[in-house]
Amino acid sequence: MTIGHKDTLLLLAISDGEEVTYSKFSKSGKLLIDKMSEYGIVEKLPLRKNSFAILLHSIDAMERYLTQHCAIDDLQAYCRALELEDPTRAELTKLGVGSKLRSTAPKTGFHINSPDGITVYIDDNPVTLELPDRCALFVHRDAELRIDEDVLIVGVENFENMTYVHLHEQIGGHDTKRVFIERSPTLQQWIEKVPNKYLHFGDIDLAGINIFLAEYLPRVGNRGSFFIPTTIEDDIKSGDAELFKKQYNRYKNIDTDISELKKLIALIKSEGRVIEQEYYIHLKCR
Repeated sequence: MTIGHKDTLLLLAISDGEEVTYSKFSKSGKLLIDKMSEYGIVEKLPLRKNSFAILLHSIDAMERYLTQHCAIDDLQAYCRALELEDPTRAELTKLGVGSKLRSTAPKTGFHINSPDGITVYIDDNPVTLELPDRCALFVHRDAELRIDEDVLIVGVENFENMTYVHLHEQIGGHDTKRVFIERSPTLQQWIEKVPNKYLHFGDIDLAGINIFLAEYLPRVGNRGSFFIPTTIEDDIKSGDAELFKKQYNRYKNIDTDISELKKLIALIKSEGRVIEQEYYIHLKCR
C-alpha cells in the first residue's frame, strides 16, 4: 500500500499524541487506519455523530505494520523523502529510506510502446516506436507528447505487458494503429486532454474493472472501453479462484451500466475465477 504525504503527516501527528480525526485521511489513508484497527494497533473513538478520533495503542506495533505491509522502516525519513522531487537513490539512501520508495512513489511520466511502428511527437520531435523486444520508451511528464487522433491508446496496468506488445494482436483489432501506455498518474492526466479513443488493458478481475470504472472512465467518458478477450468464456475456466476469493468481499457490489462489463462481472462471479493480464503473455510465449 502506498501512503501519500498528507496521510504520512497525519500518522506522525498521531504518533506524537496529537488528536487526529478519521475524516482528515484520504480514501487510501482510511483503508490503512481500518486495517490497523483490525489488528488492534489503533482505535476509532467516537467524538460526535459520524466523527472519530484516532487513538494509537502502540507505536512499536504501528512501526512493525508499516514495515511489513508498506515497506516503510522509518516514517520520518519516508515523509522527508516524499517531499523531494523525484529523489535519487543516493538521496534516499542518505535519508535511510532505501530504494524501495522509488517503486511505490508515483512515476514522473510513463512508458510507451507500439506493435505498429507508429510515429509519436515529443516536444514536436518525431519518434518512431520501433523498439526491440522487452524495451519501452519513457516519456517524462514535462515533455509534450502528441499522437495522431486515429491512434488507439491502450492503457496497460503491468509494465511487463508494455515490453511484449507484439504478442497482443487481438487488442484493438488488426487494422487499428495502437500505442500502449503504462498506467500512471501522468497517463490519467494526459488522456483527459486528448481526443483519442482509450482501451483499458488490465487484469480481468473485479479489482481491475474497478480501476477502470473509478480512475479512467470518468476521465475519458464514451471514448473509453475495457478490453475483454473474445475467448474470455473459455479462458476464465482456468483462472485463479483464490484471487477471486480475496477480492470478492471488497468488490462484490461493483456495478455498471456498460452492458459488456456487466456481463463480464456476472461471468467472473458465476465462475468464481479471475485472470491476470500476464496470462495472455505466457499463453502466447508457449
